[in-house]
Amino acid sequence: MAVGDNGMYVIESKTLTSNTASVDFQSIPSSYAHLWIVLHFRGTRSAGDGEILMTFNNDTSTNYDYGRGNGYNSQMYSNIVTGSTYISLGNAPATSALPSGAYGVCEIFIPRYTYTGGYRQIIATTGDPQSGASLAAYRTGTWKNLSSAITSIQFAAELGSVASGSVLSLYGMVES
Repeated sequence: MAVGDNGMYVIESKTLTSNTASVDFQSIPSSYAHLWIVLHFRGTRSAGDGEILMTFNNDTSTNYDYGRGNGYNSQMYSNIVTGSTYISLGNAPATSALPSGAYGVCEIFIPRYTYTGGYRQIIATTGDPQSGASLAAYRTGTWKNLSSAITSIQFAAELGSVASGSVLSLYGMVES
């Protein structure tokens, strides 16, 4: 384990040097109690935001449910999606929607990622500083695979690619 503060350890961090369709964290060790992921990202589309999508263990079957609440300026909306092939984390902001050099951010908490006695849950918060506005999103999600611990995590942009310069960091948390 790498040295960390307060029981949190860097498992892996990736800084993209080119645009890429997806980013994977593979061979996640089972020695932690929880996972925490920080994304600093933007999409490659010139216009029109897409979502940033997450899957576990390369599972693209309909094993995911998620709820979302979004706020954009003074507007709010929410909904629940069941039987999805991914968990949506919020906007992968388009290059035209962001001020120069700005990126969206997302934090994801995955408690008990090695648990195999039931569903795995996630909690995520996302924000991006759109030109002239700000978008904030809150997500909860479920992976309904009952027999597998999470050993890999995949991220992709719904539309376009994840842009060069994006940073994705995976941390393991221990309990004291």
